[in-house]
Amino acid sequence: MARVHLLDDELINKIAAGEVVERPASVVKELVENAIDAGAQHIRVSLKDGGRQLIEVSDDGGGLSPEDAVLALKRHTTSKLRTADDLFAVSTMGFRGEALASISSVSRFTLQSMSRELAEGIRVHHEDGRTTNTPWQGTFGTSVTVKDLFYNVPARKTFMKTSAAEFAVCHEYIQALALAMPERGFRLLHNDKEMFSVGPLPVAEGWARGEQALRLRAQAILGEEITGKLVYVQHVDRHAKVEGLISPPGLDKASAKHIFTFVNHRWVKDKVLRNGVLRGYHSHILRGKFPVALMYLDVEASLVDVNVHPAKTELRFQYGSEVASAVAMAIRDGLRQGAWSSASPNPSAAFSASYSPAAGSGRKVEPVAPIDFDLLLKREAESRAL
Repeated sequence: MARVHLLDDELINKIAAGEVVERPASVVKELVENAIDAGAQHIRVSLKDGGRQLIEVSDDGGGLSPEDAVLALKRHTTSKLRTADDLFAVSTMGFRGEALASISSVSRFTLQSMSRELAEGIRVHHEDGRTTNTPWQGTFGTSVTVKDLFYNVPARKTFMKTSAAEFAVCHEYIQALALAMPERGFRLLHNDKEMFSVGPLPVAEGWARGEQALRLRAQAILGEEITGKLVYVQHVDRHAKVEGLISPPGLDKASAKHIFTFVNHRWVKDKVLRNGVLRGYHSHILRGKFPVALMYLDVEASLVDVNVHPAKTELRFQYGSEVASAVAMAIRDGLRQGAWSSASPNPSAAFSASYSPAAGSGRKVEPVAPIDFDLLLKREAESRAL
């Protein structure tokens, strides 16, 4: 008797959910990305008990036909890829076709959708491996409800954090996505209380969103005091187009949590980009301190691989070093041309306002001569060209 056998689809989905669905924030991320790919301008996220009890994501996007809605819950079904070549030029937020199948296998899942092109919508419910669907009438767009996450996987459920901790991760993601896409509106509710809300903003045509849009969105999240001090930067070369808002010398933080990097509208936590940000500041900031930086990169889709991990938060650049240098140069140009230059002839040697030597230490702090980092970057680029 053969000991090797084919697993059934429901078990396969639960196994896949181990990578795709780690916590409530993973569900929020996947569902919101689907809403963005559907062309939604307004996205509403409602949570209860930090998302452990309820996650509901509603949008005003194009909606799904009844046939597509039923098919969407099956593994590896997607509207975003057609051929293998498409995988090497991904321009959408999602593409793997795993999210809905994985989420529905570990929750009580309901999808309601109404296409603008049809007179009737559909309601699809999946629970305990059984899927049912019925006709539905409602507002245009799609609403997905996820109840009792991991109710059928007790071991996974015990690893979820407290309600406050899970909500904090969801909140951080929605705010980061709002920064990434000022042209879209986001609303977040927790236990029926509105916690965050921003409307869509007009953005400039072309690859750059424009200083005004970035400032207005940053102000809603970081606050007026910090945003008012940030400097708008822009840099274009053949490897990347970069724009952003950066803090001047003297405005710093104790951790890197205020460094946001976005690639092709996607929020990513990438070491290459973070190193590029820190290289850009170099002698302008003290060791152990971090800047406030919102860096937006537009990179040709064929030169960046987002198919690294199901969570899609990691990237692989074909020209990683050059992209990091583009980020560094954007920051260096902004620091060199900043309005504070006239007030501080040598901002490179200026100390952080948050730093002061210990009282009575008796140590004399000697300023360090700034390194000509522009020259280093130029030499680096010349050596690569050779």
